[in-house]
Amino acid sequence: MPKVKIIIAGGKGRSNVYALSFKKAFDQMNDVEAKFFDTDYIDNARNKIQHLFFRFSSKYSVGPIIQKLNSGLIEECQRFKPDILFVYNSRFFKKSTIRKIKAMGITVFGYSNDNPFSTYYPRYFWRHFRENIPQFDITYVYRKSNIEDAKKYGAKETKLLKSYYIKERNYICEESEKITGVPDVIFLGHYEADNREEYISALLNEGISVGLPDNDGWRRCFENHQNVVFLKDTLGKYNEMICSTKIPITFLSTLNNDTYTRRCFEIPAAGAFLICPYTEDMASMFENGKEAILFKDKEEFVDKIKYYLIHAEERDEIAKAGRRRLLKDGHEVADRARQIINDFDDIKRTS
Repeated sequence: MPKVKIIIAGGKGRSNVYALSFKKAFDQMNDVEAKFFDTDYIDNARNKIQHLFFRFSSKYSVGPIIQKLNSGLIEECQRFKPDILFVYNSRFFKKSTIRKIKAMGITVFGYSNDNPFSTYYPRYFWRHFRENIPQFDITYVYRKSNIEDAKKYGAKETKLLKSYYIKERNYICEESEKITGVPDVIFLGHYEADNREEYISALLNEGISVGLPDNDGWRRCFENHQNVVFLKDTLGKYNEMICSTKIPITFLSTLNNDTYTRRCFEIPAAGAFLICPYTEDMASMFENGKEAILFKDKEEFVDKIKYYLIHAEERDEIAKAGRRRLLKDGHEVADRARQIINDFDDIKRTS
């Protein structure tokens, strides 16, 4: 049997890590040959003027650099002759480009772990992705609510492709890898203009120290607060910090209408204690009180943090149970990669 050939196109900046993880997962399959088409060169400016121009092109998905990206993808498909083009979280590929690629007989799948239907984004921001939805053979979505959203834009078929952890990046640390000085409670996510700073404030007002990424967003909120510890290199040391704390907090993006997040898999994968807002999605993946702690309001959040800070045995049992559930259900990137290949096989069988 010939191998299934796939191009993963997309990923930019930090998201390249997650797009590339698909490439590595496909590479480990005996029946798949994968290539990665990088969009990151859109940021390779040589001077300030070029940087501003590239930023404009990236924001509005227009200009010669975007055209170069589209031409490059068509040429790559002509050279490699893939069976599948997997468009990963990319806003840059035009409808005409995908049309030409489909004319080569290539199956095209589209996926975004952001929310291209959210009113938070200007309409122009995700326009290319939305315009391509009727052409995608499968439109993969990150959250259940996006299934109906994609159908409204003319999706042929829509499937849920949940986020995932990466076993090489999210694992139980050795003692020698752990970092001293990390507070007992941390949140390693970005600042977002929802109510997460109120939840952090509630902990601080109880005298609980909280570690936060050292960036402008969080510094604007808590620059002079004595109970905040600003943590450096939270991306590079993400897993080590999760393993070095007692309680790594998870919040959900209200701007993206998230009902779960990648962190819900990464934290249990590291053997750590998962505490997260209650949603039906979360309750379906982890049993509340046994495999994770799911809070419904700020008061419960503070109470649970205070309780599990001093009840180490219960905290550890929940962390262990959460990891067992994670491994049993299969939420690693290899599981998602296999889902994509299985879906392609189903299309071929029925076509």
